[in-house]
Amino acid sequence: MLKKILIALAIIVALFVILPSLTFFLSPGMGGALFEGLMDKITGTQTVGDVTVNRRESRIAIAQLETAPGKPDALSPVIGQAYEVKSLKKENQPVRVEFKYDPSQLPEGISAENLGLFKWVDDGENKFWRPVASRVDTEKQAVIAELDSFSILAVRAPLAFYMTSEEIGSLNSELASLIEEMPDYTCGLFILVDEELLEWSGGDIMEAYMRPEEEQTEYHDCAANPESGVPIESFATIIEREHNETRVQYSIYAIVAWQADEEDSAVLNGFIQDQDGRALPGVKVIAQKIKYSSESGDTATEEDGNFKLELPSGIYRLTVNPKGSNDKYKNCSEEELEIKMHAFGDLADKFERNQAVAKQGPWNEDFTLQCSDYYIDNLSEVPFDQYVVYAQMTGVEKHSLSGQLVQPIRGGYGWEGEWEVTDDIHSDFKVGDYHVTIPGLPGFVDFSQPDSGGQWEDLLYYTFTLKPGMKPGDTFPAHFRRPENAYKDKVTIGAGTTEFSGSGNFSLRMNHGELSGEETAGAIEGDAVGKIVEIYGEEGALIDINIGYYETLTSAPRAQIKKMGNE
Repeated sequence: MLKKILIALAIIVALFVILPSLTFFLSPGMGGALFEGLMDKITGTQTVGDVTVNRRESRIAIAQLETAPGKPDALSPVIGQAYEVKSLKKENQPVRVEFKYDPSQLPEGISAENLGLFKWVDDGENKFWRPVASRVDTEKQAVIAELDSFSILAVRAPLAFYMTSEEIGSLNSELASLIEEMPDYTCGLFILVDEELLEWSGGDIMEAYMRPEEEQTEYHDCAANPESGVPIESFATIIEREHNETRVQYSIYAIVAWQADEEDSAVLNGFIQDQDGRALPGVKVIAQKIKYSSESGDTATEEDGNFKLELPSGIYRLTVNPKGSNDKYKNCSEEELEIKMHAFGDLADKFERNQAVAKQGPWNEDFTLQCSDYYIDNLSEVPFDQYVVYAQMTGVEKHSLSGQLVQPIRGGYGWEGEWEVTDDIHSDFKVGDYHVTIPGLPGFVDFSQPDSGGQWEDLLYYTFTLKPGMKPGDTFPAHFRRPENAYKDKVTIGAGTTEFSGSGNFSLRMNHGELSGEETAGAIEGDAVGKIVEIYGEEGALIDINIGYYETLTSAPRAQIKKMGNE
């Protein structure tokens, strides 16, 4: 007899322990039906009204309510009846609950697939329906849920389904756009969506829903580096509209954060040479991260012209800076490009994204720099003493000139051909007293003020061609351009008294503190004239460049054309 009892107990244990695992090896329909059927045999079932649970009356109590809680004229009504479900004994396994629904009772525009099971929440201050995880079986015309806590339950349609399809589509698009911002080198993803639905009429809350905390987040961890940083994108949206004299407000706040590579996982190799194929050792290579963080790295080429950079994954601006590397490369062009490097891309749970772009490296970038035998690299100081709007302005302009021969011309001297020159200008000036004649008034007006002056800076790019056969005194055309806002100036007037006086008894005095002002100027381009000052044969030449729009200058900046090795 004892042996038979032990065998029976073993079978029961098998039903509870082995069969749930066994369902993974069966088809979903077969496994689910088999397990549910066996559980129903063991635990029993009961039906009250439209509700069926897989527990006997001794374990679960079901009571149909005459009136569902909440506002009777709420936008999303209860479908059928509300029921109070109570647990009479501790349940170790979830309880399956089925609520039958009548399709004829569905509100206009709501399909059966939209329905869900809702739990009534009453914490003394807030009272609203909260959805629970459920599914709809349209063949059985039932909403089914697995519950481990109990309350007043009813079938309803979520308020979200009362928003227009355009509104819901817009919100989904905004969330999708955040996920699309995820960089290629992302190894982990975190999504948080907090939403609230409110319905009210005449100032009274009719319905309220907050997304349950356990349903707010979705997390996909890094397989390789779960402790990495999380750059963040987010949006918040509130939609309010009228529906049958009832106001509905839908608020959603979403955060998408991704885990980034914080190790030096991306490796970049490269080679730098000149236009003749000669390796350039000692050239500086700088990588600056473009987005989400400020990581940077730099190195210099080896004797064979090769370089190697190890960086965190990301999008970088790669700059080859020969002028800042070594004086012997000041006649070489600077190169720049944008590069994406993401050394690990798979998420731990294979979150869907474009794996085609998740290149694993290593990355290789080679550069060919244009290096000229002739260059310009010198500082030119141009003093000026000029009246501008009747004010005497004195100062010094400092021109930092740099450039190189980019396209030589065969024949003649080696420095003849097309040139590209940069003129970086910094000026300091002072403004003195001045006289001004005012039309309609006899005589003049004297103007005096405390010491005043300022600074300006500018950046100009020139292109011009020096042709064979040119002699000292010959001129040549040049074209210049200025980038947007490259010109900046600042004027300061010291604290003191500014005085106006003129013919007759006219006078005006103003006491004031220090005054200052700043401004910038937009992009311009135009023509200038250059002049050959001296020629040193193959060794170079001396030239002037007359900047046509600077009327204050009494002389032009002077540039020394030099040959490499003859400095």
